[in-house]
Amino acid sequence: MVSQEGVKWHAGLRTLLVTTDPAAHIGAVLGRAVGVEPVPVPGVEHLAAVEVDARAATAAYKDAVLVDARTRFDAATVARIAEEVGSPTHVVATGGFAVDLARLSHSITAVDPLLTLAGLARLHSTWRSRT
Repeated sequence: MVSQEGVKWHAGLRTLLVTTDPAAHIGAVLGRAVGVEPVPVPGVEHLAAVEVDARAATAAYKDAVLVDARTRFDAATVARIAEEVGSPTHVVATGGFAVDLARLSHSITAVDPLLTLAGLARLHSTWRSRT
C-alpha cells in the first residue's frame, strides 16, 4: 500500500519502492508501468519503483550459493548446503500491520504481530552470543 504521507516523508531522499508481488498492481497505483528495472515515479522527485520476481531471484541466489560452495567444500558438505537452500522459504509478517498484510499476500506463511525488528535483533544477538 502506498500512502501519501509515506511519499511526503521520503521527499528529498532517494527512495526505491520494491514489490515482490506481481498481483499488487503497483504500476496502476503509481501511474506508470513497473518492471524489473527501476523506473521513476511521476510527480515524486527521487522516488523510483521496481518489481522483483521473487522466484527468479531466489533461484539465482541458490544457484550462486551452490556454485561458490563447490569451489570451497567437499561433495558431502555441498550436498548438505544444497538440501538446506532447497528447503521451502517461510516468510513471517511481523509488527502492527502483520495481520492485514498477511491477508493481502500470497507469500506470507506465518504471522506474529507482536514480534518487532527490535525483538528480532535481540533474538539474533542472544543466539550469536551462544555460538
